[in-house]
Amino acid sequence: MSVGQNLPNITIGYSRGRLLVFFGAGLLLTLLCAALAFMWQQGKNITTSEVAACYVGAVFFGLATSGCSGG
Repeated sequence: MSVGQNLPNITIGYSRGRLLVFFGAGLLLTLLCAALAFMWQQGKNITTSEVAACYVGAVFFGLATSGCSGG
């Protein structure tokens, strides 16, 4: 791309309110998955795949939330 081309100046911004909503939703889902994983281990008819899915969800949402808040 040459310097002589007239390209528009584009500014990419963010909304603090929207980021706060995403952070809150990620935190809520992380805590929900972790709570289910730890409480389900005490249950009697819960399969290991359901507990494993909750652990994976807790890790996934935890990493996504930390990436969202890290900027």
